Amino acid sequence: MRYLGISVAFVAVTLTAAGCAGGDADTDAIAKTSLSNAQICHIPPGDAGAARTITVVSSAIPDHLAHGDSNGPCVCPPGEQWTCYSAAPQTDGVGACRQGVRTCDADAQGYSSCVGEIVPVAEHCRDGIDNDCDGATDEGCRTPIRADEGCVPTDEYEICGDGIDNDCNEAVDEDCVCAPRTSSLCYDGPPEAAGVGACAIGLRYCDSDGTGYGGCIGEVWPVDEVCGDNIDDNCDGVADDGCVCPADSTMACYDGPSGTGGVGICRNGVETCNTTGTGYGACVGAITPLDEVCADGLDNDCDGQVDETCFCPPSSTAACYSGPAGTEGIGACTAGARFCNADGSEYGACAGEITPVDEICGDNVDNDCDGVADDGCVCVPGTSSSCYAGPPGTDGVGICRTGVELCDPSGMGYGVCVGAITPLDEVCGDGLDNDCDGFEDDGCVCVPSSVSPCYAGPAGTQGVGTCRAGEQTCNSIGMGYGACVGAIEPVVDVCGDNLDNDCDGVADDGCICVPSSQTACYSGPAGTAGVGVCAVGVQTCSADGRSEGQCVGAVLPGPEVCGDHLDNDCDGSADEGCVGDRAWLDADRDGIQDAGELGFAGVTFSLRNANGSLVATAVTDVNGTYWFSNVPAGFYFLAVARPVGFFLTQLNAGGNDNLDSDMHDADLRSPTFSFPANGSIDHIDVGFVPPL
Repeated sequence: MRYLGISVAFVAVTLTAAGCAGGDADTDAIAKTSLSNAQICHIPPGDAGAARTITVVSSAIPDHLAHGDSNGPCVCPPGEQWTCYSAAPQTDGVGACRQGVRTCDADAQGYSSCVGEIVPVAEHCRDGIDNDCDGATDEGCRTPIRADEGCVPTDEYEICGDGIDNDCNEAVDEDCVCAPRTSSLCYDGPPEAAGVGACAIGLRYCDSDGTGYGGCIGEVWPVDEVCGDNIDDNCDGVADDGCVCPADSTMACYDGPSGTGGVGICRNGVETCNTTGTGYGACVGAITPLDEVCADGLDNDCDGQVDETCFCPPSSTAACYSGPAGTEGIGACTAGARFCNADGSEYGACAGEITPVDEICGDNVDNDCDGVADDGCVCVPGTSSSCYAGPPGTDGVGICRTGVELCDPSGMGYGVCVGAITPLDEVCGDGLDNDCDGFEDDGCVCVPSSVSPCYAGPAGTQGVGTCRAGEQTCNSIGMGYGACVGAIEPVVDVCGDNLDNDCDGVADDGCICVPSSQTACYSGPAGTAGVGVCAVGVQTCSADGRSEGQCVGAVLPGPEVCGDHLDNDCDGSADEGCVGDRAWLDADRDGIQDAGELGFAGVTFSLRNANGSLVATAVTDVNGTYWFSNVPAGFYFLAVARPVGFFLTQLNAGGNDNLDSDMHDADLRSPTFSFPANGSIDHIDVGFVPPL
């Protein structure tokens, strides 16, 4: 479109009128049930990333909100950011276009608008930028025509709205989008919100060069609802929707048990709606049931009764006695008194009572309250008496003497006997009668600390071989000798030390070998050691030299194993008595066993004598191998049972009897062969091919 003069372009916008319905006060009030459950978003202080949705009693919501939690379930972790882009995905990152960021709000209830994004706009000529993000810069902008082409340009580019061919291209106002400085209605918010509630349509103005419009000015987008302002802030057609209560309004509250409000001292409190209208604050001034306070004349627990749990008049007294029945008033025993506590709920401890205790001897008081003073006393406390615990007749004999014992403070007995000397073991050589029998040093065996030779070995062994006598020392009291020290008695001979350890006059008797020494060993038939696989082993002498260990490493003759090319029975010949070899799948049909060609398992071979009589059968294993063992001397041929669906490959190909096929498909047998005694034939092979 070209513009001549000034013109205005209009944008058609459909506005939806939202009707307002009024109601009476009961209809508009917001109901609140204090004991119902509700979900809140719990945001741990200092750890907003750990926000999570929890369910609480509705009455607890104000406390949570006061600590930074938010009403309703968590939508996202506070501070979490996501990239955003509202234009066509293929334009993101092309030219001037870039992604923005949406950030989760501090109350975890939603994300902010997309901040910092750049989306495609009309191309601005001569700015060197790809404004419409299509990968090309300043496309559609014309280059001025030169003056020597017959037109004198009045400007390098077309000036929109002046009615002149400024760039001399025989076209007036081409590429113009709008008349400079004209305006147009605009709205970049959600289309359905334009003109609804607080949302307003803005104006955008044509650029000075007429190539496009600038940003939208004056438009108002939806925001979160502000409770109590009677404005449809989120532009959904309803004012204050989602609000719980009018901001700063109050209502009665009570968290006590049902039926206690207004009973006794219990009273309702007041809770105030927060400034956002999303919930009530804490309940202030409410009085809920307390423990009953005796004698105050009030129904403290709000059950309709005054002082119903009281036990006694506060501060009153009552006689008390906890001693056994029948002892009160006897001897020293007397009753005490107990006082009712301040709230009248119980009596305190019994004070001043005297109950029975153990009798205190010598005080002339009936302490145990049985009617008799000092009963059961043995002695007067603090008095002394002579004492002696030794055998009768020993007191005053030898070293033995009487001691003294004191009566204990309770008078119920004497203490330890102090100073008494009773009989001891006789101490040889001290010239005293230690055992108080009237004799000095009686029962002594030797002079204390004297030394004597000693030997406890069998008679006749002392001084023979390694055996030697030792020494024993008399103990300090002369009643006997200590342990024999240094004596060597007979032990079992230690083989290989050339000593007579058992002291029988012969060194190393009973030994058969040197301990830990090794000797060759072989238990196979004579003449087989070192033949074929047979090998000599080693046996080790035991630690005591009296036996040989097991033969380790020896290999003895065994049955011949066909096809291993070893002399298993150690007779000088390998694989004797063996006939056979292999069946294989001839993949390339050349009649030769090539590397990598697989064996044919499950093929049955029969060994027959020259007359065709069956001698034995064999079946190939997973590798295609088969063998006939222990075949006696004679004339034989081999026959094969051809597997279903297969044919024998070509006969005797390649000139190597170890790799060719030795049977013809026509008769499925080998030629007759002579087999000598202990002979071996290991090259009768058969190759199979599938039909073409």
